[in-house]
Amino acid sequence: MNVLARLKLIGPTVAQSHGQRDIPLTVISPHLDDAVLSCSQVLFAHPGSTVITVFAGRPPDGRWNWWDISCLLHLGLHPGQDPMSVRQKEDREALGALAASPVHLPFLDAEYGTAYAIEEIAQVLAQYVDALVPESVLVPLGILHVDHAATHKAAIRLIRARPHIRWIIYEELPYRFEYPEHREARKRELQDEGFELSELTLPHDPNKQAKLRAIRRYKSQLRALGRNRIRQALRDEQYWQVSALRETEVRSSSETAVANARKSARSSTLNWAASEEAAPGC
Repeated sequence: MNVLARLKLIGPTVAQSHGQRDIPLTVISPHLDDAVLSCSQVLFAHPGSTVITVFAGRPPDGRWNWWDISCLLHLGLHPGQDPMSVRQKEDREALGALAASPVHLPFLDAEYGTAYAIEEIAQVLAQYVDALVPESVLVPLGILHVDHAATHKAAIRLIRARPHIRWIIYEELPYRFEYPEHREARKRELQDEGFELSELTLPHDPNKQAKLRAIRRYKSQLRALGRNRIRQALRDEQYWQVSALRETEVRSSSETAVANARKSARSSTLNWAASEEAAPGC
């Protein structure tokens, strides 16, 4: 049975406004399907948006990875055929259902045994972002997966040089619910690097009908994802506006953190000393 057969949502598909609507966005996605799983509600409310998928390249030798095997054999494809052509087609259909356009970068998924310098990815991303001249760019938080982390780090490198753009962090679904400790650690890392996060509500589709329709387009992915993970992806999306603090603000924030840490350590020492003094002699 199709894993989405029992996932039905009630109510009309309506974009709900919380802020400015209809201005296209640019979304940076690690893999084909990540933007749809994590940002469909918002993409639906911003027709004409562009999704740049970083790790969407085709292996030149046509090799498959374990995820390809999990996803594509049941569709009748076999090793030797091009797995990415199927996945790219699904991505075009899914984004088309949200009135968005895809850009597929040539970097290979880490599951193919590849690795890239962050600077290399950042340079390519910068070319596309600058060409699109966006008002807002959505960037993954970089939860857990090595490709998500690489995409996040590459995109973050663009922020300081482009303060005219509104930069927005999105928490990847379903990862944001599956790995909460990792999610919070990533946000602390951003703050330690001198970035400020402010929770943000964007125009969105509250009923998620458009999101469900878009997810259905990824026919090769549904079995491997499974019903439970898709249910998680249909939970609420989470966004944060991110801005780079000035050097003086970073220094002040760092000094405050050190002062608080020292205060906490001193308090712990005093409490320990008091308990020792009150304890009966041996």
